[in-house]
Amino acid sequence: MDSLHEQLVILISTPLYVAVILGEIILSHYRRSNSYTLRDTLTNLYLMLLNSGVDLAFRLVYLVIFHWFWVHRLYEFTTPIWYWFWLVVGMDFLYYWLHRVDHFNRFFWAVHVTHHSSEQYNLTVGFRSSVFQPLYRFVYFIPLAVMGFNPLDIVNKCGKKNARKTLKQRSNPASIQQLLPFIESWVLLLTGILPSGNVRDI
Repeated sequence: MDSLHEQLVILISTPLYVAVILGEIILSHYRRSNSYTLRDTLTNLYLMLLNSGVDLAFRLVYLVIFHWFWVHRLYEFTTPIWYWFWLVVGMDFLYYWLHRVDHFNRFFWAVHVTHHSSEQYNLTVGFRSSVFQPLYRFVYFIPLAVMGFNPLDIVNKCGKKNARKTLKQRSNPASIQQLLPFIESWVLLLTGILPSGNVRDI
């Protein structure tokens, strides 16, 4: 069911992102800012597909590892609200440390640096993922299984977290700044906050 939910989110969000990216490409070309190159954009998409493929292929492996630790868990949750609350908090906390270690340890930085290696700065840079990160990422989430969180919930939360991370990275604030004057004027115009006579020449 969660896998279906992930696929539905991706199915709905992809056309939206394609439209926004096309808008950014047109705006970039119009302003002659050269924010896009075909080679860089294709590299970003290629790295995203590789990361997703490695993650999908390796999920069964870390599901088995999580299950072993879950069988030897230290705690049994009885209240669903606290279970989900602490799972979300734990995922965010452990993901913070995963990302911090990726930036401060040279070995892990060598894996993570692909995410930061684009010479362009546009919405497709958010697709540029660390290809080999799925091979070790699960280690950071083993404490959740030890604490009593179901392995399927951990794997599904990891998948959703990665989907959210990709969506958030796609919404690159610096790239969107090019579109802000246009968006701001139209939102204010459509909501009636700004009278149509005051709209800037865009």
